[in-house]
Amino acid sequence: MIKTILPIIFLSTSLVACTSNNHAEQLSSTAKSANATQWIPNPASFVNPFIGTEGVFNHRQTANVVPGAVVPHGMFNFGPEHAYTEDLLKESESISKRVLEDKGRVPVSPGGYNYGASRIKGFSFTRLSGTGCLGASGDIPVLPFTGEIKHSPDTDMLDAYYSAGFGHDNETAKPGYYQVKMDNGVDVQLSATTRSGIARFVFADKNNAKLLFRSSYSQLGSGDAYTKVDVETGEVSGSVTSGNFCGYLGDYNRRDYYTLHFVAKLDTVISGSGSWHDDKVTPNGIEATGGMGYGEKGIPTVGKGSGVWVNLDLSKGQTVTMQVGISYVSLANARENLAQEQPPQSTFDSIRNRAYATWNKALEKVRVASDDADKLTTFYTALFHSQFHPNVFSDVNGEYHGFDQKTHKIGPKQAAQYANFSGWDVYRSQLQLVALLDPSRGSDIAQSLFNQAQQYEGVWDRWTHNSGPTGVMSGDPSSIAIANFVAFGPMTLS
Repeated sequence: MIKTILPIIFLSTSLVACTSNNHAEQLSSTAKSANATQWIPNPASFVNPFIGTEGVFNHRQTANVVPGAVVPHGMFNFGPEHAYTEDLLKESESISKRVLEDKGRVPVSPGGYNYGASRIKGFSFTRLSGTGCLGASGDIPVLPFTGEIKHSPDTDMLDAYYSAGFGHDNETAKPGYYQVKMDNGVDVQLSATTRSGIARFVFADKNNAKLLFRSSYSQLGSGDAYTKVDVETGEVSGSVTSGNFCGYLGDYNRRDYYTLHFVAKLDTVISGSGSWHDDKVTPNGIEATGGMGYGEKGIPTVGKGSGVWVNLDLSKGQTVTMQVGISYVSLANARENLAQEQPPQSTFDSIRNRAYATWNKALEKVRVASDDADKLTTFYTALFHSQFHPNVFSDVNGEYHGFDQKTHKIGPKQAAQYANFSGWDVYRSQLQLVALLDPSRGSDIAQSLFNQAQQYEGVWDRWTHNSGPTGVMSGDPSSIAIANFVAFGPMTLS
């Protein structure tokens, strides 16, 4: 039998409510029973991030969750972007037409990951988990590559050349951590903080080691992108401007409404670089500009985009660490986010361990007693997935990009601005759970909804993506959401 003590206690058939902060007094008999119960001490160990990632290659027939490295409600979600292969396309006639006949670039699944895929085209910094639309975000995929640059990645149909195979026997996912050893011999390990990520790439062969920064390759296209290599400092920085959530359903969302800025710092000498734009490749290039566009029907097509690659000098070691900061406001804020969340003493292992501990602390808010490993896995994996979105959208200095496309700063009573509010899907039960587990976070999400509406001429949009209203779905879920936040957790609106 599964029992919970926080935020509610289930003991046999009795139900005694209390808050996750133990504000309510419990009956003495209940307290004695609870103290005698052997609660699961390490709930994160029961999470299986791959649950919900397998299904038919159609965005409406799988759970579309992602196994990337992320902390609870984190802005940075570091994970793989899969590539289509011809055998996968046979499973979906509609997707096959979009890709093979229309030459469209379509993500394998929303979130970029599907358990049945066999190739990876990069590891991106952002993603949406559990959505029903075809895809979105998936910004700045970085691909460890060991081949020659033979042609522009923009002209690579199915990403057949600029990708790498992998098998699940060489793949691991735990809360706050993702690892895969690809068939090109590169072992990839990822972890994250709230607004930054860290990667450890171990190259089997020290010769011909490269990283491809596919800056324009957001999952459903981009309006523009810019990338720059600084050989002296070992940095790659830039931005992508994108949008297009559900843009294939209508032309309203085929527009730019957010820009993601990034800085990636490498601990390995950059021995050379190159760039590409559309079908043109520039050896020794250090800058690239250009987006993929969104296509006439909301699906970007092969042939457009830009990015850079860097050659890595592995003469002193075959392990490369990449630290990345992101911001939706500016490159300066991305640098500050990285500096604050990964100070100089940080290592890959310390960040990975901290991410895991953060998940354990979040999951321990619902204490469970059970000797059924399968039920524990089901329960804690569901609780894990419930804490991806809405996600932090403001920087460490409190700034964020608003729905009016201007920079704003959170108020004195708000710890963070949140984004990616799936109003149609989450007002029934998920937001109540968020408010019970963390009332202050629930209050901040409510304030975020209010801020968005104030910046959007009083309109409470139904499904928001980063700093853009999308108008997707119907109804008026925001008012219900606010009522639930009030009912399930104290609020301190500014």
